Amino acid sequence: TSTVLKQIKKAAEQFLLQLRPQDLAMVVGFDSEIRVLCPLSSDRRELKEAIRRAQSGGSSTRMRDAVREIALKRFRSLTGRKAIVLLTDGQDRGSTIAADELLHTVAASNTLIYSIFYRVDPREMMRRMFGVESRRGATVSWDEYEKKAVQYLTQISELSAGRVYTSNVGEL
Repeated sequence: TSTVLKQIKKAAEQFLLQLRPQDLAMVVGFDSEIRVLCPLSSDRRELKEAIRRAQSGGSSTRMRDAVREIALKRFRSLTGRKAIVLLTDGQDRGSTIAADELLHTVAASNTLIYSIFYRVDPREMMRRMFGVESRRGATVSWDEYEKKAVQYLTQISELSAGRVYTSNVGEL
């Protein structure tokens, strides 16, 4: 998500403006590690600072592990409505939980998942990460990866009674 991280941060900050004073939020970053950047808090300043500190990197993207950890461990003792707002390109590389297993976990978790999918330009990613131009044919296979990612995000969102959006939504 390095090419869209600025957009993700902006959307997350906009989301904070929608929270009510009694609402709690947590900021979690995930790549090869899952990091709680800000534990549950109603302090908008603290949450905003955590969003600004978020970085992309690492050799993998453990999205499924992050969703499981939040739904099963971090939210386990909470009462009331619980939701995960998942701002992601939908790619998962390196999770220990299988895709099907996460579907079962999500269905039983009583946690809504709102997935916001961010499209990544593979040419920009190759240029930024490796300083090279990608071949034209590479975008076709990338489109297939993104299609599968959106399908999976749709599955976990609908199973949880949440929704999936694409990053071109007007207002988060």
